[in-house]
Amino acid sequence: VQTCALPICLLNRRGLAESVEMLQRLMDRDTDRITVVFADMDRFKSVNDTLGHSAGDAVLQDIGRILREGVRRSDLIARYGGDEFVFVLPHTRREQALHVTERIERRIADLARRTGVDFGITFGYGETGAPHRGDVLDLIDAVDSEMYQAKRARRDRRAGSPAQPDPAYSGSTGTGP
Repeated sequence: VQTCALPICLLNRRGLAESVEMLQRLMDRDTDRITVVFADMDRFKSVNDTLGHSAGDAVLQDIGRILREGVRRSDLIARYGGDEFVFVLPHTRREQALHVTERIERRIADLARRTGVDFGITFGYGETGAPHRGDVLDLIDAVDSEMYQAKRARRDRRAGSPAQPDPAYSGSTGTGP
């Protein structure tokens, strides 16, 4: 099952669970790794509060596009809820996933500058491998917890000022900074 907002389609939670189950069956004999990345937008509410919900929806679509373009076609990506996303990266070690998320984080920061609203993204990571590979859905839950710890630690260190807003993100009901 996918959540589609043209031109991007992401799995939803149910679609993720079904796809992970199939992926695990395919990789049962594989000795390679699966890395899970949990992504949560920081201060995304400020986008809706500043620009309005229609513009917030457009920004969320841009975020989905950035996330989808940031991973391989063989990787799973799902909107987990609200402004939370999950990546399942087969044949990927945690170190490789860090490189992927660093590129995504730069693109999200650029998007925030263009909108003129201060928001960002926090990632949590988990890795599992055969022959003792646990259930990937359990790993997602564990990474979710790790992500919240990372988010709390990072929030206190984050600083910066937003750039001027891009008129493309000015909502009819919102006002710019």
